[in-house]
Amino acid sequence: MTPVRWARCIGGRAFPTGCWESGSRRASSRPAVTQARALACARKFEEGVDRGGSNSIMASARPALATNNRTGSYGVAVMELRVEPDFRSYERRGRGERRGWSLDRFEFYSTSHSFHRFMNPTNIDKLMELGWACRLELRQGAPEAWRLANINDGLFPDAAVTRSATGVEKRVLDVGCGKGGLTFLLVENFLARCLGVDLSPGEIRQAEARRRLSAFANKVQFVRADGREYTRALASKGDRFDVALCIGATFIFGSFEDTIEALGSCLADGGVLAIGEATLNECEGAQAYRDEVASEIVLRTDRELLEIIERNGYDLTYMVEASLPDWDRYESLQWLALHRNLALHPDDPEARAHWERKHKEKVSYLSRERRYIGWKIFVLEKAVAGTRLTT
Repeated sequence: MTPVRWARCIGGRAFPTGCWESGSRRASSRPAVTQARALACARKFEEGVDRGGSNSIMASARPALATNNRTGSYGVAVMELRVEPDFRSYERRGRGERRGWSLDRFEFYSTSHSFHRFMNPTNIDKLMELGWACRLELRQGAPEAWRLANINDGLFPDAAVTRSATGVEKRVLDVGCGKGGLTFLLVENFLARCLGVDLSPGEIRQAEARRRLSAFANKVQFVRADGREYTRALASKGDRFDVALCIGATFIFGSFEDTIEALGSCLADGGVLAIGEATLNECEGAQAYRDEVASEIVLRTDRELLEIIERNGYDLTYMVEASLPDWDRYESLQWLALHRNLALHPDDPEARAHWERKHKEKVSYLSRERRYIGWKIFVLEKAVAGTRLTT
């Protein structure tokens, strides 16, 4: 089902009450709203949706007007705003605006990830754990706080290690933020101010569109830039962050080890790094598979990545692993998006090329990758002085 963005009409103004979920929700209203004002409200909300870029949005608002029999005035009883990936955006932009392979890569990635909220093989429960493990404090009334029910955070105050609340917002750097799924989850649920960096114009445009409608717009900033160069610039001017993230995008810096070094240069004292990376599952045939794909992707075992972490002076303090269902959802949402894109434009050579590329990847995923490749987020903190590391 395509994403639906809720709207609420109060006094003739439209406010988003949630984002990126499926279904419909009954909206509240004040009765003293004229029919014309209610319809204008719907149009205003629809116009607030971004329509530009390589993965823009098509929207349609459908208000259902309820008449107050006592006063004769109108209220918006239900408003649905259907938000769908606009697979036709590149047709409007025109073929001549391309700038070589890199822009085509962004277009493929944006289109194939149209239905993803989080652009990695993970889920909201695990990302809430990630925020907690990165020393972020929950906001009062955080809507997703219940997902941390497995963690003792103040339930047993006499525990050997407790974490007292400071009420202080922390600065978070998210390099390779994509459309901002994790960024928004953190600011909406934790005391955090986030800076998201991504080179894809379509992803940043979507993130900005969502930011403009967010109640936490002043807590989030998005920058379209090369993550490696931008991080280097932040470090050179002494800009420091309490948490630095690179989730599934270590290619920005070159390697896992390069990512640790680059993000570490922007880290404040006592800060936390979190890096998402593909790993090699230790099973029969895994080594032969690694050798075969070595020219395409560098795969390391968990133990090998631990050695890199500790060699760079960090302690691995938490780990979030993608399950097989996480992987399947991440991959199959891409199959679905590119199939729908091709179904809408069967005569478009680019839509067909995108589908064909993903179909080859689908075959590889189902036959081998699903067995041999894992994915994890590693949470790192500076090793305590005098700690004896395994390496």
